[in-house]
Amino acid sequence: MANSRLTGPLGSKEGHCARTTGPLGDNDAGHPDAHPLLVGDTPGPLGWNDWADPDDIAMQCLAPIMSYLRPPVKPIVSQFPPWWKPHVRKKFPLPAGVPTGHIDDPPWIKYACWEEEVDIHEFSGLGDNNPRILEYIATVPELAKIKYRYSVKYVDKKTKKELTRKVDSGKMMSEVDETSWCACFVNWCLMKANMGAPGHSLAKDWRTYGAVLDPKDVRVGAVAVIQHEQSAAAKAKKEDPKFHVGFYIGGPADSPVLLGGNQADMVCRRQYKAHEVWYRWPVALAPCKK
Repeated sequence: MANSRLTGPLGSKEGHCARTTGPLGDNDAGHPDAHPLLVGDTPGPLGWNDWADPDDIAMQCLAPIMSYLRPPVKPIVSQFPPWWKPHVRKKFPLPAGVPTGHIDDPPWIKYACWEEEVDIHEFSGLGDNNPRILEYIATVPELAKIKYRYSVKYVDKKTKKELTRKVDSGKMMSEVDETSWCACFVNWCLMKANMGAPGHSLAKDWRTYGAVLDPKDVRVGAVAVIQHEQSAAAKAKKEDPKFHVGFYIGGPADSPVLLGGNQADMVCRRQYKAHEVWYRWPVALAPCKK
């Protein structure tokens, strides 16, 4: 492998960083489950992205993200991965017993965990978009054909009331991370696990995916579709109900904790109080078109 500096056995992981000697580490490129962002391109104990190497630029770039694993050995440099920028990460309280660490099984959930661990989140503004989130959105090709429109407020001259209207952004939905991407994230994780995915862009469409799970039999890794409670004002206006989709990881069946995307504009774990919940178990499908 091109960037290897030392020969020897593939290093095993410490956290998610190939650091110690051993047969195979998760961050070694030779490992079949190597993380797509944090792969160690080395068959030896020290090499690019191995983190044991104090001069590795990848370690310096990722230090602010992964500092909870171990303190950075060098000052933070000005170069960051293209999918990460400094931001204030929101934290949500989770009920007792809900896993807070990495989950490896079922296979699709580990990909969701990896994306959470490297802190994937939206960038601010239509002109600045996280390329990783755009990769999720690309799993739904038809979004490249739909214009992205956003809401602006204005005051009606006659009624003097503040109203909202949709305006054209000049971009397609596939080009901005402001596009609702929770369903795209589920697509992406399933595709990474070689399950195939239906390519649904709307959370509500996942209600008919896979095999039905009774709420009393729900388990970690299930696809959970929740319908949010509607406000009295929304009901009065006869607005359509809003939905969200993610992976169930714990909590009561009627107020589940989901690991998912587009949760507070990032990948994270969050508990939802739902008006209604549908649980589905993933089944292998023909791969959707990329």
